Amino acid sequence: MTSKRSFRMLLSLFIALSIFGVLANLFFPNEVIGNVYPGIDFDQNAFEFLYLTVYSYSTMLLLIVSFVGLFMFKRWARDLFVAYFLISIPSYFLFDFPYTATGITQLLDNLSWVMIGFLIAVMYLAPVKKFFFDKDVEHTNLANEGF
Repeated sequence: MTSKRSFRMLLSLFIALSIFGVLANLFFPNEVIGNVYPGIDFDQNAFEFLYLTVYSYSTMLLLIVSFVGLFMFKRWARDLFVAYFLISIPSYFLFDFPYTATGITQLLDNLSWVMIGFLIAVMYLAPVKKFFFDKDVEHTNLANEGF
């Protein structure tokens, strides 16, 4: 298996983990969590809501654009993915609303954070690093490599 194919498979695994983590709340609801939220007063003003919305959509857009670039081994996509990682970290400290999660949701969230770190390490180390600087990669078709 080539390094390109392995990297793309890891990236696909990260995407699948992230999507499944979001969908897990829909398909595996927790009765206790459902009972906790109605008793919480969120008293969120319009500015905080707007800030949270803009922050969420901008980080999501940043992630999607970086995924496209990473699949095509674009040099700028590595920096964009690291920027997404660095911008996502303060979200745990900036938003002071209560957060509850089921066990599977927390597991998938933790796995996706580990995958982010692993992908960053792989992108900046050999042998995958060379593909981001290879001029021929820009002209290769994904179908030629089987993935």
